[in-house]
Amino acid sequence: SSSGLAADDDPDQDFHWEYYLDATQAEATPPTAFAHVERSLESGLKAGMKLEVPTPDAPGYYWLASVVTTCGPLLSLRYLGYGADRSADFWFDVSSNEVHPLGWCAQHQKPLRPPQAIQDRHLSWETLLDSELQGAVTVPSYLLELKGSAPIDQIKQGMKLLILEEENPLNGWAASVLENVGGRLLLRYDGCDTALWDFWLFYLSHRVKALDTPSSTEQTYKPPQVIENLHGLEEWKSILKTSMDEAQKYNSKVLANILQPPVELAEHGFQVGMKLELLHPTTRKEACVATVTRVLNKHWFLVQADDMRHPKDSPPTVRCCHAQSQTIVPVGWAERNGLPLLPPPGYPEASFSWQDYLSSTGTAAAPNDIFHLEEDTLGFEEGQKLEAVNIRNLNQVCVATVEKVAPPFVWIRLESEECNFVQPLRSQQLFPVGWSASNSFPLRPPSNYSRLSKRPARRPSGLLDSPSKNKKNDSKDGKLSGMKNSKSWCPCIYLNHRCFSGPFLSKGRLAELPRQIGPGPISLVLKEVLTQVINVAYKSSRVLSELQLKGKPNPTMHQQVLKAKYKGKTYRGVVETVRNSSAVEEFCRNICMKLECCPNLFGPKCFGDNCPEKCFNLTKTKYTYNVVRKKQKKQPSGKKRARPSPAPEESSQDEQKMPGGQVEKENEQESEEESSVPAKKPKEEASSAPSRMKTRGAQLPDFKNINLDLKWQKSLKSRLVRQPQQEASQSTATQESPQCLPTAPETLKIGSVPAQSMPLDSNPLEWSVSDVVRFIKTTDCSHLAKTLQEQEIDGQALLLLTLPTVQEFLELKMGPAVKFCHLIERIKLTFYTQFAK
Repeated sequence: SSSGLAADDDPDQDFHWEYYLDATQAEATPPTAFAHVERSLESGLKAGMKLEVPTPDAPGYYWLASVVTTCGPLLSLRYLGYGADRSADFWFDVSSNEVHPLGWCAQHQKPLRPPQAIQDRHLSWETLLDSELQGAVTVPSYLLELKGSAPIDQIKQGMKLLILEEENPLNGWAASVLENVGGRLLLRYDGCDTALWDFWLFYLSHRVKALDTPSSTEQTYKPPQVIENLHGLEEWKSILKTSMDEAQKYNSKVLANILQPPVELAEHGFQVGMKLELLHPTTRKEACVATVTRVLNKHWFLVQADDMRHPKDSPPTVRCCHAQSQTIVPVGWAERNGLPLLPPPGYPEASFSWQDYLSSTGTAAAPNDIFHLEEDTLGFEEGQKLEAVNIRNLNQVCVATVEKVAPPFVWIRLESEECNFVQPLRSQQLFPVGWSASNSFPLRPPSNYSRLSKRPARRPSGLLDSPSKNKKNDSKDGKLSGMKNSKSWCPCIYLNHRCFSGPFLSKGRLAELPRQIGPGPISLVLKEVLTQVINVAYKSSRVLSELQLKGKPNPTMHQQVLKAKYKGKTYRGVVETVRNSSAVEEFCRNICMKLECCPNLFGPKCFGDNCPEKCFNLTKTKYTYNVVRKKQKKQPSGKKRARPSPAPEESSQDEQKMPGGQVEKENEQESEEESSVPAKKPKEEASSAPSRMKTRGAQLPDFKNINLDLKWQKSLKSRLVRQPQQEASQSTATQESPQCLPTAPETLKIGSVPAQSMPLDSNPLEWSVSDVVRFIKTTDCSHLAKTLQEQEIDGQALLLLTLPTVQEFLELKMGPAVKFCHLIERIKLTFYTQFAK
């Protein structure tokens, strides 16, 4: 149907991935494993690219600026000449302001001259310009025409595209876009008025091109064979002309760049007659014996499944392939990797042997080195959950499970029906968890979801079920009864989820854990407690790094190996636990202090809503200021403590600073199995460096560096609206202002309210958690209100959120995260113009 759904589709609208993953104790395939989805959401504007933008103090003049960071159409820019100085960074909206690639000024005889502040810094700024232009990377002009929007947003319903034939890419025909679902296009050939031959393709497929005049003499435009009898030749020519005239209305250059496949086609080395194995294009469950039957050109060749029957018995199975095709593998691959191999129909022997077959047919196998197969698992692991297109009904996207991974293939099981199949790892019919919801497309839930969604309480493995059951077991096992009275028996460990969870742990996930663990053997109970704590962390590898053993092991402690999974990688670390039950309480408190959470978060005492620390009524910001730092506020009597010097500039966004000064990189070299957690500096070194206030892993300003006699809001406002030339002359005052909030855009001067601003009744900087939740519920991001409340996001924290922070710590996919960041930017812009005076 034109809506993209089969008539009998009735997807369960109440399906929630979070509940399902919790009920099945499974993990989602990391979003980075789906390169086609990641690329569809990228604007193409990257940090380090250089642009030519107008100078604020000299109309008609332009100067170079580097991209510092991006958030949709909003760019954080820095004028050439400021070096690493971030004080003059400014936000720039490419959707509504003038911006050009390098060389535009020279082409249009426009003068390049830096702002006055840079002229004061660099007397010979012409030399600076010449040196910076060497090796500079500019922004392609077509990206600026997109105005910062995602590529998939440029493909509209009704657009005309060229679709290459599946069996002959040298021929194509015009098709209309009926629906664009996150880059997955429902298409219909022009000249065909029925939905019978509608089909789906992802926009990055090699078959999807911009409809334009043929770029080479090889390319032809003819209707596909299945519909060529619908019209006569002259009528087809008229249809094609009408479609091409319609396509001329679009910017063909922009569209051609958007539709560029992720990997450029390389020249292949296949020759006619070579034998190989082809993933069966219909069943997708086995490989079939195949032969290269025709070489179309240096990029394309035809592969046909071997059939020893009479040619008229069945039509041949033919597929067009290129050098990077992931559906063809060398001879013998299927047997080595457990993929069934179908002998050619009509093969006389009971069992198939490649050696005998090649000998009897007088043919040779294609050399292994001409295949360009994916060798990495890309983050796919057995048991992970994802969303996959149903190969039996391409209108359906279903909940699916990874059953096996053997590059370049992944074995998939659909949970909505009995359907198993094999897909290439880079298949454009596989999607990350949440993709359907973010694109408002129905998702077929598992057939047993109604039973799983009841979510029985999870019971930690290896521990006793309940005290009542323990008594029965004790009566049968005198040895266990004796253990209960020994020092190696651990009492119940209570998880006081109402307590402050700190910057590392998710309060929402903590609330889903069992309220108590144990009693049981001390090593098992403490290992289970620490495992659960690691699993509910925003970044589990970071928490494991905090807890793992540094230096020589303590002979009085028990060493245990714990694991943490994060972004498709598994980390191992040795963690020490106590051996004596009398030391359990102090051990739990020490672990909590390491994680910067309430010392009563877990331990042998149950506090409920009456924590002695009174931490659960405070936001993370206030708790960290009032509790974590209260020891640092004590000063010797009679002396005034000198104000500490400002903290050094923060690390780049790709690095996250760990306590102790070591930087933990997220993009470490990835092994196929497991990685060890990098060790940190000794605790003594860590405690000597002043730590910064943290909220959900994001760094907040060090309030010790601010004059506490003034209101923080006043200091912040003065920083936000300070002009660049004032900042240059007031560098000392700038050092005492918060370093992590963005400066006010130079384009947003008072009295010039941008279109993106929104009316606010109160200063967002002063919002409490309740105020934030109340406001979010009135916007189109209302579904995030509960999450923000669970994470205790107040007004200060809201203004500090960035796209990477939102994606990682609020666990949002790219689409919803960008949408939420747009809302935050509107709040910021309103703050700049309405309250930062």
